[in-house]
Amino acid sequence: MEKDPRLKPAIRVCPAGLYSENEKGEVVLTIDGCLECGTCRLVCGTEILDWNYPPGGTGVQYRFG
Repeated sequence: MEKDPRLKPAIRVCPAGLYSENEKGEVVLTIDGCLECGTCRLVCGTEILDWNYPPGGTGVQYRFG
């Protein structure tokens, strides 16, 4: 759980809906289902979210067909 109020914009913009606010006003992140799109980094800034894409062959794998 994060208490940083600067994460609140991610609640509105995350396409997977992974950010939420609990009854204490803390921003809660559920990483399962992350699309690795980087929207949260764009909105909140890299000084707040220090996150890097996973190395090749790991992370989200999209399958067509």
